[in-house]
Amino acid sequence: MPTGNLVVQLADVAGKSMRGRVQIDLQRLQGEPGTGGESVEVSAAAVTDLTITRIPCRGGPGTLYKVSASTEHYRTYSFFQLVRENRDNTASDDVEFWVKPGDVTGIRAPAFDDLSRSVRRMLHNASMATAKAEDRDLVGASGATLYRRFGPLRKACLLNIATKLAHATTTGNCLSSIEGLLLCRQDRLFAKVKPTLPERLRRSRLFTSAKASDQN
Repeated sequence: MPTGNLVVQLADVAGKSMRGRVQIDLQRLQGEPGTGGESVEVSAAAVTDLTITRIPCRGGPGTLYKVSASTEHYRTYSFFQLVRENRDNTASDDVEFWVKPGDVTGIRAPAFDDLSRSVRRMLHNASMATAKAEDRDLVGASGATLYRRFGPLRKACLLNIATKLAHATTTGNCLSSIEGLLLCRQDRLFAKVKPTLPERLRRSRLFTSAKASDQN
């Protein structure tokens, strides 16, 4: 049976290798795209560059798999991958692990003065609102005081989202368009943005407008 290899990058949102074991599951797609494939499961620890060898595939056009990577306390990351025979197939996406907010009990967060200029601006320009009872302790705070009141869960949210927004390849560094925080919870935040941001997103190839039916 023909086989191919898969070369995949594994890291957290900061680009660091994972400390625990990472489970990689490959499931062939149903129907014609998955012809020649078989389920494959592998695990690895403390690696950034992982090569999975001898993955069954169809000769010629190859076999399409759904690849899922999981590790404790992080959200599962999935993507589709075409595996072709007799070659090292570079993964169509780098695996980037995001922490599960509910699993955060504490973090080693940077000091306020060590935050990026954009994140400090978001905090300095904050006008914290109250939409739920959980938001009340942040009202009236800004800058270093607001950052201190966040605690580990809301700090993790801010730092994770800011890191993603600052990523040029996937978001075009939209962080530079965020002006000031309005709400921050353990899994999402709301903020004021520059007036130019909507048009910037419409022009960007990195974003697609949602259908009207998806906005309700």
